[in-house]
Amino acid sequence: MRKENALFIAKAGDVLTVKAINANERKRNFYTSLGIFPGSEITLFMRGKHGAIIKSGKTKLALAGKATEEIICIGTVINGSGRV
Repeated sequence: MRKENALFIAKAGDVLTVKAINANERKRNFYTSLGIFPGSEITLFMRGKHGAIIKSGKTKLALAGKATEEIICIGTVINGSGRV
């Protein structure tokens, strides 16, 4: 799953589009309440070994471990080079 997820290979500042959320309905509703749902855009603020900090709208959110793996993203244009 990591190879398909741009969240693991994008650089800080990259804008990503949420492709899917692989979680149960309760967690999907929670992510939706934070503005994270398929088709929404998030910005990678910082990525660590087991998590990431993202911006969804005007809010910064820290995602740890499994949450980072549940949110599947695709990249948008990065320095004019195309998709991730």
